[in-house]
Amino acid sequence: MYLGGVTIEQKQKKGASYMLVAGGRKPDDQWLQKIAAGKKTVCADRGICYCRSAGILPVYLAGDADSAGECWEWARANGVPVKEYPQYKDQTDLQLALEYIALDENLTDVLLTGIWGGRFDHACANVYSALSLQQRTGKQVVLADEREIMVMAAKPDNIMMTFVQAPEVISVIPFSGRIKITLTGCEWELKEAVIDKNNVYSISNRLKKHSGEVFFSLHEGQAGVYLLMKK
Repeated sequence: MYLGGVTIEQKQKKGASYMLVAGGRKPDDQWLQKIAAGKKTVCADRGICYCRSAGILPVYLAGDADSAGECWEWARANGVPVKEYPQYKDQTDLQLALEYIALDENLTDVLLTGIWGGRFDHACANVYSALSLQQRTGKQVVLADEREIMVMAAKPDNIMMTFVQAPEVISVIPFSGRIKITLTGCEWELKEAVIDKNNVYSISNRLKKHSGEVFFSLHEGQAGVYLLMKK
């Protein structure tokens, strides 16, 4: 998966590639245009405003329209299939949009953007919703904008990250009780290291000098590989 200054390689078959644009921190228009190439774009509520700004017409829009303003009507006027829900509901707009994507039997990968920034509870719910999709489908799931990236992984998984621009930070976050990982290409390399969620020391790593690649292998558990890119 191409993400501008980073390319993520995970084992996957050819099929339907999706981009879900949610209503968190607005991704850069030019970045969004580049990343959207070759993907089916789906929006969750205010994400439609970000697509409008970048000149992207999505294939589906879901949500309660409480934060999209006139962009909602812009989508209708341009023939975008819209599924509007009441404000008082159990699922978030992001989760409703993910349900649509999960129904595609040809799904291979999903990029979620517009999911960082703002309130911690929103960002946390977005991460766990993405994790749920990865668990449910077994497909590649990445959360990203031009500033922050998280690649979801479940064992056994091997991820190669190639950098045009070196990240400021490389961290591995456990989502299960414990994980066993191998990480090479960083200043602090790990070989079959066991990380317990009550003792997370696999953060704030950096790319090794004169290296443009990082290899991550997950031997046990579920985890996210987080990258903070330079501004």
